[in-house]
Amino acid sequence: MSLADQVKRTGILPSVAVALRNCAFTGPIVGGVVSLVGVGVGVGEAKPEIVWLDDAPGSVGRKVRFRVVPPPGALLLAVRVDGVTRGTVAGLDTPLNGGALAFQFFAPPPAGVEVEATAATPEPVRVRVVSQRAGFPADAKPAMGPRPEGLMAKPGMMPPWTKLLESDMTIVARTAKSQ
Repeated sequence: MSLADQVKRTGILPSVAVALRNCAFTGPIVGGVVSLVGVGVGVGEAKPEIVWLDDAPGSVGRKVRFRVVPPPGALLLAVRVDGVTRGTVAGLDTPLNGGALAFQFFAPPPAGVEVEATAATPEPVRVRVVSQRAGFPADAKPAMGPRPEGLMAKPGMMPPWTKLLESDMTIVARTAKSQ
């Protein structure tokens, strides 16, 4: 199969496969697109930080206040706190989504964003933060090799709309629990 046919069939660049261990093609998935999946190579990429500012368990619920600090160059932070009854982000009341405070913060300030959440129970609160930045991790590039001739990165928000919105992005996550 030619490189062009493989990219058309899978939507995955073969050079990405070099950066994955235990690669395998899976069967057709959403829209009949076949995906290349595997365990990613560990890289030394900075993660978002969760800085606990206040943690007050009560007899009925728990109130936490924390700052999410993005790694350098982050374009997006996505934050999720489950089991909450109220939440604020950067001092603004934020609607809940099915009992979760879940939001995306585009172009986060380098100093981060402050979040307050009131949980339904006094149990520790779990916070999940994901950051995204343009480009691949520097220490993954040697394993990936150069991009095949004739192929380019897909800029964000370009058609086809049903496919990946952006390529060549680094996504890192951190999960933490209050005390």
